[in-house]
Amino acid sequence: MKTGNNLKEFLDIVSIKWFKENFDDKLTDLKKSILEIPNENADAMAMQIFDVQTLNSYVSEIKANVDSLENYSEIVIFMNKYTLNHKKFQDIFTNKELAKTVENFQQNKDKLTEILLQSHISNSLVMFQNALSANLDLTNKLGADSSLTEIDIEDLEYILIKLLENQIFELNEWSSRFPKFSNKLSQELKNLNESKSILEVADISHTIEHVFMNTISEFLNDTENTQTISSSAEEIVEVNKGVEISEFILIKSSFCAEIYNKFKEK
Repeated sequence: MKTGNNLKEFLDIVSIKWFKENFDDKLTDLKKSILEIPNENADAMAMQIFDVQTLNSYVSEIKANVDSLENYSEIVIFMNKYTLNHKKFQDIFTNKELAKTVENFQQNKDKLTEILLQSHISNSLVMFQNALSANLDLTNKLGADSSLTEIDIEDLEYILIKLLENQIFELNEWSSRFPKFSNKLSQELKNLNESKSILEVADISHTIEHVFMNTISEFLNDTENTQTISSSAEEIVEVNKGVEISEFILIKSSFCAEIYNKFKEK
């Protein structure tokens, strides 16, 4: 792999490869989550809401745009284009045409499908933007023009782990508020807090997401708990917050681990 002449060039090279591979996978997962819903009734409902042709063409278009990215600047332009900021959300969700679209969604499934996909893709891109913000942190701390030979790998790893500190703290805070889930994550959370290895942190993050999704699935499939959660919008929001935090950590730790691995290979 080419490493560039300095830290900034190295990070740009790592970023483009990591982003293209991982965001493409994210788009594939999004499409599968819509088309391969296991419950037959849920699947029928999803097909009533989503227009499959629009789904396929829109995701294919985004994938083609991702595949064409050649440098970090183009990633930034792409993310700005497809990330819905507050104003864009307002423009979409206060638009009178949207109300008509939702009201008559059977006749406007293509428009509604595109709006829902825009929202999902935007949410994912926010997480990828957060991960890629590691580049600026690293160049600020180590120097954008620094030669890779001037950088100690232990210093690099220490900074990479510190970059995840805030979101790990958020997950700890969440776990203290929601013990019915976090009890099943107690060992993983302990390992996450104590780890001094960025590769280990990335592995633990994968485990946490896996446990998270299994636990939530069990919780929602349980009749008693389903009745409870249906009557508590606050609890649903809390669960989703935990999932969101774990995804942020997973994506950012994946990128940080990629930086570390590529630095070792230089």
